[in-house]
Amino acid sequence: MERGICKLCLFEKDLQDSHFLGKAVYKTLSGLDSPPIMFTNDSAMQSTEQLRDYVFCYDCEQKFNHGGEKWMHSRIGTMAEFKLLDLFTGQTPLFAEEGYKLYDGTKLPGVDCAALLHYGAGIFFKAAAHVWDFKGSPCNIEIGEYKEPLRRFVLDGVDLPSNAIISVGISSKKPDFIGFVPPTQMMEPQGVKYTFYVSGVLYTLRFGDDIPEGHRQTAFSSPNLKLIYLIDDLSDVGRDIMRQLAANSKPSPRLEQFMKKHFPPKA
Repeated sequence: MERGICKLCLFEKDLQDSHFLGKAVYKTLSGLDSPPIMFTNDSAMQSTEQLRDYVFCYDCEQKFNHGGEKWMHSRIGTMAEFKLLDLFTGQTPLFAEEGYKLYDGTKLPGVDCAALLHYGAGIFFKAAAHVWDFKGSPCNIEIGEYKEPLRRFVLDGVDLPSNAIISVGISSKKPDFIGFVPPTQMMEPQGVKYTFYVSGVLYTLRFGDDIPEGHRQTAFSSPNLKLIYLIDDLSDVGRDIMRQLAANSKPSPRLEQFMKKHFPPKA
């Protein structure tokens, strides 16, 4: 435990040994045959070592835990099951097209929309609020003026501004990519886009005044509908993110061999 300024409530308190990704998820990922893949700003490697530091106070750790982590951690995809997807069984989508379906989360029994949103916002905020060190490599994102409204949302539930939106996509089948890709900036023609993936769930954060209206209308963070995408090839989307990150990082020799075997370049 260390004394310092908590980066969520901004008060000086005793800081906890904070985990970037909840310990429950690390336990799931570390139980796989192959160690989880961790991408930082300039490197990539496989490791069971947890990304952690003294960042948040006890009270704010509970904000993350009870706000979304506890609910999500028991429902993400594992090798055996995908409880989050099970909540969509037998439910009628608002819209369906080849490759994906669109649901209003507020109409789905058992789906805690507040927890689903808080979890995603919490991960994005953790990446923006602190430079996490992973074996000498930094892991963080730079979102400028949007960090403060994201902090206020995670802390007190203050609505995000209209030019900052979060979207949620869920694999429509038990994911074959069980793993975690931390928040990373992706190429986007309009606005700025960050994504992160965790075992069958893909979160996207967009901000800027030029976000396409279609994205605004279908954002999960909208104060009205809570639209959720069920996507057939979401595991492939996760792999594409990993390929892009690997191309821009310095992967360890062990990871290079793993990527060539499991994520070969597309023909």
